[in-house]
Amino acid sequence: MAITKQVFSGFIRQFNFRELFNEMGWNNDKTVQPISADDVTFTLQAVAEKSGFKILICNPPAANIIPDYNTRKNRHRKQPAFLWKITG
Repeated sequence: MAITKQVFSGFIRQFNFRELFNEMGWNNDKTVQPISADDVTFTLQAVAEKSGFKILICNPPAANIIPDYNTRKNRHRKQPAFLWKITG
């Protein structure tokens, strides 16, 4: 489904990825999976799915705090195993 550039930009500015992908014809997905890295737990939340491909949002444990590089790197290393579990 086609959307206008203005509508697309509005979804992006509002961080409304679920509505963005659903508007583009993706399926709604509400899979939630916690992932721990360096004693910090992050939540991966699927917002959309199409043909086995999922769009995930990673929510940090504290509002508006982006983890340091090493924590992000450790979380990223653990992510593929999780993705295989939900799609494999």
